[in-house]
Amino acid sequence: MIRRIHLFLRQHYAYGLLVGLLLTVFGIIAGYNGHPYWLALLVGIGDSVIAAALVTLLSPATDELYQQFLALGIRELWPSRRDVPGDNWCEWLGGASKTCTLLGVVHGEWRNDLRFEPALRKCLGKGVDVKILFLNPNSRLAEIRAGEEQRPTPGMIKDSIKMVWDIRGRFDVDSQQHLHLYAYDSTPSSGATWIDSFMIVTHYLAGYPNRTSPAFRVHDQGGDSLFGIYRLNIERILKKDSTIEITEENVAQYRS
Repeated sequence: MIRRIHLFLRQHYAYGLLVGLLLTVFGIIAGYNGHPYWLALLVGIGDSVIAAALVTLLSPATDELYQQFLALGIRELWPSRRDVPGDNWCEWLGGASKTCTLLGVVHGEWRNDLRFEPALRKCLGKGVDVKILFLNPNSRLAEIRAGEEQRPTPGMIKDSIKMVWDIRGRFDVDSQQHLHLYAYDSTPSSGATWIDSFMIVTHYLAGYPNRTSPAFRVHDQGGDSLFGIYRLNIERILKKDSTIEITEENVAQYRS
């Protein structure tokens, strides 16, 4: 509580409390001097200002830790990625206007969502370059992840690549040119849905399926923010020699 009061004073919220007290005192003085109208008016306003100041004092907006979260760009937290409202994913994808990059292992949730293809079509129709990064199903890391998740991860990745590739084939040539699929061979410690100036980041847990891992939404606050760190990570993965773009010539190696 002492830290809250200190931060409250430092952020000048105390001025509201002081103004409220002064208005209340002036109202009482006016009442004693035969001005009941001013008594009611000033005391009423003063009490409202005091109440507002106290609410601000007790609000999490005055909590230093909360302010640090905002400074990092964090806006929402979910204990599990499956707790993110289901409609949001395709709405975010369809609403992209500048960039869209999906970093994951299997992308199984996208694969199973009937709204994915229309949302992807809408996004590509606006000329947005969409990059989808799958964990290389032929890599040792995919086998390791399969053991951690206790599921046939390599086969599921190939099924997802096949599904997205088949969707790609139903798009016009211009949309196809804006859709890029990649197989990366890097430690799959996290996934990200990067839409314009925000990301939904998921940190994978070795003992659980990816969809049950914690997730949070982070906004672009500049190069030193969490968004900037995750963006740099994605850009580095894309530049690695072990990251292969899936094309007509090599797609048979990665699809089921």
